[in-house]
Amino acid sequence: MRKIVLSLIITMSLAITSGAGASISAQQRLEQTLEQAHAAGSQSQITLWYQEENSADKDGTEPVGLSGIRHIESRKTSFQGKTYVIKDYQLNGITGAVEFYIKNRDAAKKKGGGASLKISAMLPASYPADKATGESLLRQLGGEDPVQEIQEGSLFSVASLAQGWGPPIFAGNDELNLQIVMKPDSESGQTRLYITAPVIIGDL
Repeated sequence: MRKIVLSLIITMSLAITSGAGASISAQQRLEQTLEQAHAAGSQSQITLWYQEENSADKDGTEPVGLSGIRHIESRKTSFQGKTYVIKDYQLNGITGAVEFYIKNRDAAKKKGGGASLKISAMLPASYPADKATGESLLRQLGGEDPVQEIQEGSLFSVASLAQGWGPPIFAGNDELNLQIVMKPDSESGQTRLYITAPVIIGDL
C-alpha cells in the first residue's frame, strides 16, 4: 500500500507548478488553529524523496534547519525505471514544521523529488469528524473552496488550495496543496486529526 501511495505522490509531484509560497503565515495559522481547537499530542512527520543518482548524502543525515527533528527511516523504491531515496523525519509538536517542510521540499525538488508533511493531533469530542468541522478547520488554515470531500463511514476528508502551503498538485480538475482527514478514536472518545501537505502519505 505504501509503495502504491508513494508512486501516486511522485507522479503528482512531477506536475507541481513552480513557486515556493510564503510559509510563515501558514505556520502561524497552524499553531493558532490547533491552539483554539485545544489539540493535544501533536506530532509532525516530513517525508523527503529524490532520485538516488542525484543524492549527495545516502547515509540518513538529517536536513539542516530545525532543532529536535529526528530521522526515523530511510528506504528506496523504483518508479518508472528510476530509483528514489525516501527519508522520514519526525518532530514532537509543530513548531517550525511548515518552514522545514517548505525549505526541504524545494531542496528535494532540485534532486528530482519532493516532500510531504503530515501533522497528527487529538481533538476534543466537541470536534466531530464531519463536513462542518472539517471545512471550518480547513478555512482556519487558509484553505479556499473545499474540494475532494469524502465521507466514508466515520472518516471525513477534505482538501483545498491554501495560501502559504506551497504550490498545488492536480487531482482531476482540482488544484490542492492541503488536506484534512478526521476520524473518531474509539479508545479515547476524541477525534483524531491529520493535516497533510500536499496529500496523505501512508496508511492512517
